[in-house]
Parts: sequence; structure tokens; C-alpha cells
Amino acid sequence: MLRCLLAAVVLLAACQPAALTLTPPPVARILNYWQPVEDTLTGETQAWQFVGQAGDAVRLRVLGDGISLALHSADSAALDVGADIQVTLPADGIYTVYVSGAGAYQLGLGYTDRPNPADITPTPLPQVVGVPTPTLPYYAALGEVLGAVVSGETRTGAFAGAGEQHIYTFEGQAGQFVNTRLARTSGATDPLLTLYAPSGVALALDDDSGGDRAAALRNIRLPETGVYSLQAGGSGFTGGYELSLFISAAAFAITPTIIPQPTETPVIETPPPTPGVAPNDSRLDDHVPVLGSFTRPGDVFRYTLAAAAGRALTIGATTLPGWNVRPRLEVYNPAGELVAAADSDASGSTLIPAFVPAETGVYLVYITAGSTTGDFAISYGEGSSREDVWRGRIEPDRPTNSTLARPGQREVWTVFLRQDDVISAALGPLAAGFEPALELAAPDGSTAALGSRSGRDALIAAAR
Repeated sequence: MLRCLLAAVVLLAACQPAALTLTPPPVARILNYWQPVEDTLTGETQAWQFVGQAGDAVRLRVLGDGISLALHSADSAALDVGADIQVTLPADGIYTVYVSGAGAYQLGLGYTDRPNPADITPTPLPQVVGVPTPTLPYYAALGEVLGAVVSGETRTGAFAGAGEQHIYTFEGQAGQFVNTRLARTSGATDPLLTLYAPSGVALALDDDSGGDRAAALRNIRLPETGVYSLQAGGSGFTGGYELSLFISAAAFAITPTIIPQPTETPVIETPPPTPGVAPNDSRLDDHVPVLGSFTRPGDVFRYTLAAAAGRALTIGATTLPGWNVRPRLEVYNPAGELVAAADSDASGSTLIPAFVPAETGVYLVYITAGSTTGDFAISYGEGSSREDVWRGRIEPDRPTNSTLARPGQREVWTVFLRQDDVISAALGPLAAGFEPALELAAPDGSTAALGSRSGRDALIAAAR
């Protein structure tokens, strides 16, 4: 009879591994159709990206001595190499062009089945007879123009209608920095603030970054000299507001207000599975016990399990408390041959330890009890165990003692880890003749690390 044995588990402190030195991929820049780009290589590889659609016939051409191109699809598949590439794109997506070599180069992208728009002669505009009507400034179409605002000034207003937008203009110089804020003073208005350049291009937009639903634009560098405009809106709500503007030659220093919040370690407890009654001819799953009952002397139960050649299995049955069942196990291979068998001990436990299948397939497990009757549990598992005993959470740097009550059991302890943590764990027996095994399993159940043997101890030295 196998004896009840003891085990000790020690989980050592987690720490972050030393940083690895990796070569980052080249940062890709945007390559537009019909717009050549120029650059210089000093031996490195440069990357350019463009958007293509399935069926587009494109051409990539590079000018420069010793410069080569490599075109890759969105899924990183290589499509073509050379100095002049003509391909039909296989799918919609973002394509990457890698430029390698040494020296100055010019790179161009275009279509082979359509003309360059720059080569089309535009239709001349008709001559205007008489005096043309002056064109209104672009910002007149963005909302109601309420006049100019200067640096350091705060203007107040109100949105009386759901779709109202107010426009304020200001003079700006190239290189200056603008800080502006639109805050609610009454009503339900939700401020929305947009900055437009003299050309009518939107430079920046904000909704809620100013705090208390206010909109704020911070340190926006003006690209040109001219008349800029601020569009103030209420996001469809009405109410009062105030608009402030500050213009400076240098960026304002912004000191964030950070309230540190401690990161709690989540308590993740996996409940142990509850064994269920499995009818005859049911399939057994790895480390999932099922229940059965011998109601008459001579009853026979049959179960199936999937096994892989060369991978050890442990199969066992246990009499449930209050019964005197003496189960016998027999295992048959896919050809119907008896390949393993075991009788119960005095406690009613039957174990076939570390049985190694010779072939892959479905094996049959028969369990009989002779003239005895009563309830039993049966299970199997890959490796040297077939039954899990859930122990809950284990803490770092704290030795923990426990007991394996019978052969074939596997105790499961849980610990919360973050990606790239490096841990060490040690397992030592507290009884003579006991050689326990130690394994670290990932959240999906796969094996992350196995303990190496050192005498009768098992050690995971540094598992990432």
C-alpha cells in the first residue's frame, strides 16, 4: 500500500528580468501616389508605407546607385524586389516598401493603368466679365462670426439654439504658441472647440480635456502668419460659456496633477470542478473526475479516453466514503488488447501509474467490482497524476506545507503573475522516500515551466 506523503511549496519573490537589447524595425513614413520622395541611406534600411486596394496595378521605382526595393503586403508577405517593381496588389491594406543600400535616392509610386493627374491639362477658367463679387472668408461658413479676440482676453457668450456655433478670430504669427479654453458657465452645454488655420485647415479639436467638461487646446504651434479662427460649439446643447485665449512665443509649462492609485493584485480563485455522474461509455477528460455506482454484484462500467503514443497516463478509481467497493481497472488499446490492469488496495483505491501508450487512438477503460457494490469516482490525467486537489492561493516568500493524501493526486495552488515576471519556485518533501514533481501552468492550462530535480527536491530556477 502506498503511504500518505507530505510536500512543501515555496514561491520566491517575483522580479522583472533584465532588459534585452533588440534592434527595432525601421519607422515607416507615408508614401503618396504620384509624389516622389528623396532621402539618403548610410547602410540602414528605411521603410515607406502606402494604402492599396485589391487589383490596383502599381509601380515602384527608385533612382540611385546601389539602391534596392522590397515590397511587402499587409501580412508581411514579400511580393517583389528590385529597383523597378510593377505588381497587382492582392488585397486591400497597408503595403510597406523597404529601401536598402547606401547613398542618395529618389522613390516614386504610381499606377500603371491610369495617368498621372499632374499630366492632365486643366480646363481654363472662363473669363469674368465685369467686377466679381468679393469672396467671403472661409470662417463665415463655420458659424456666426462674433468678432476678434486678443491674447489675455476672455469672451462670454451663450448658445440659444441646439446647433449654434460661434466664430472668434485672432491674429497669429508663425512659430507662436496658442493656449485656449472653452468652459461652460450655465445650462447643459458641452463645450467643443476647434482651431482653424488661415487657409481653413482644422489644426486641433478638443472636447473634454479642460476638466469639468471644458474644452482646452494647449501649446498649439502656429504654422503660418495670418488670421486664425476659433469655432466654439455646445455639442447640440444650450447654455452660457466663456472663451479665453493666450498667445506666447514659447510653450507654456504644463504640470499634470496625478493622484497615484495603488494597483491591487487581483484575487483570482479557480473553483475546483464538481464531479458529475457519467453514464456508461462516457468519455473521460484530463484530470476531470466522474462518478459511478455499482448497484448489483458483477456490474461493469466502460469509459473511453484519447491517448497519444509515448505520452504517459495515470488512471485511477477511488471508493467514495460510506461504501466498501473494491474496484478493478483494465485498459485496452485500440486493437482490443489488454495493456494494463490494477486491483484496489485495502482502502478501495486503484491506480495504474504512468502507463505509456504504444499507439495513438481511443483506449477503453473497464472498471469492475466483483461482488461489492457502492459508489466510486474514476479519472485519468496526462503525466504522473490523475486527480486535482485545489488548495487556493499561495503567497510569495512564504513557505507553505501541505499533504498529498494518496497516490495519483496533484495539488493546485494559484498565484497572480504579470507578463514578463520572472519567478523561482521550490518543492521539497517532508517524508522519506517521497520524490514530488513541480510544474508551473499558464492561465490556459499549458505548461510554462517544469521543475528540475536536485536530489529529492524540485526547483524552477527562473521562469519568465
